[in-house]
Amino acid sequence: MRVLRRTVRAVALLGVATLLTGCLHVHVQVLSSDSMGGRDNHSDGGVAAREYVIDILDLVADGAVPGETGDAAFEQQFPEGVNVIAQITGTTRPDEYVVIGAHYDHHAHCGDIAGDTICNGATDNATGTAMVLEMAVRFRADPPDRTVVFALWDAEEDGLLGSQYYVNNPVVPLAQTVAYLNLDIQGANLLPTLRDTTFAIGAGSGGAALEGAVDAAYSSSTLAGVQLSAIFGLFRSDYASFLGVNVPTVFFSDSTGPCYHTPGDEYEVVDLAKLDQQTEVLHRTASALAYDDPASPGSFVTPAWEARPTAVYADAVMLLQVMDTSMPDWDRFPQELRDSGQAQRDIVAGIVAGGPSEFGDDDVWPVLNAASEAINLLTYGDCDGFLVG
Repeated sequence: MRVLRRTVRAVALLGVATLLTGCLHVHVQVLSSDSMGGRDNHSDGGVAAREYVIDILDLVADGAVPGETGDAAFEQQFPEGVNVIAQITGTTRPDEYVVIGAHYDHHAHCGDIAGDTICNGATDNATGTAMVLEMAVRFRADPPDRTVVFALWDAEEDGLLGSQYYVNNPVVPLAQTVAYLNLDIQGANLLPTLRDTTFAIGAGSGGAALEGAVDAAYSSSTLAGVQLSAIFGLFRSDYASFLGVNVPTVFFSDSTGPCYHTPGDEYEVVDLAKLDQQTEVLHRTASALAYDDPASPGSFVTPAWEARPTAVYADAVMLLQVMDTSMPDWDRFPQELRDSGQAQRDIVAGIVAGGPSEFGDDDVWPVLNAASEAINLLTYGDCDGFLVG
């Protein structure tokens, strides 16, 4: 990796744009390569991944760790690992912050597929990491009004330890953090029928302003962006750390399919076309938060923290939509799973048919149980990227 570092910095002399334009896929390929060995925290591969992302960020952003220089300015050390944090200072509201983050660690061991034991973690979470790097490049090219922070968390796979350390020791004030955008599992397909389906979880924590920004970002995409309440992410990614300190948050994810935490999660299963669209959705969402509205100066999108119910009627509608879209592929599953899925689907359909006025506390658990059953369905089978062609 030291050779790579010298190469990156040498090429940097040719200009940042020349080096980084169109590098999203390259970042994914490098970070999920066998040479990274799974990027487990404190492993040689984890160190190599950290050096790689610091080299890229150093070309376009400033280290955000106070009082440090060089690589240390990007490194937030904690006992179980090292977070990488950079920023591009806002031009008109530098003391307001939009944080974009993803975990860059993965696992050293997660099984054996035909003798392959390397847990490459391409969709989990080389893709999310690459998207953060891409955002840094874009905001460097068009400086934001609000300061944008780019955070790459370590030790997420050990229990969100990196992001938990950050919210307990924030580099920028949490009270002035407008929103946190989390990327975890991108460019993944759950089934052929769900190639265009992706999820935005927890935007309700930022009220109508954040939900609206996410909806608007998807409106220019061919992706079906399914918004769900925060609990549907099971609080198993770094978004949970920010929700825990009342920072408005949205978690972009493709959920967990049959490649999740297996050696099959390699670059070859990444849906690069989908990843490109997700990157645009992320950029539109982040831009809505980071830039003033030129048509109405001073009209910033500013989410306000809202404590929402565990689940709402709209969750049932969205869950039913996903289940019905996927049903043509259910013949891939054993009859027992299909029957169970059908029973849960019918329960949700009944709740939806009752309308929003009839949705109450007694409906929350059946909806959550149906979502759990859907995960059982969608994680069944051999690892397959379900790519077109």
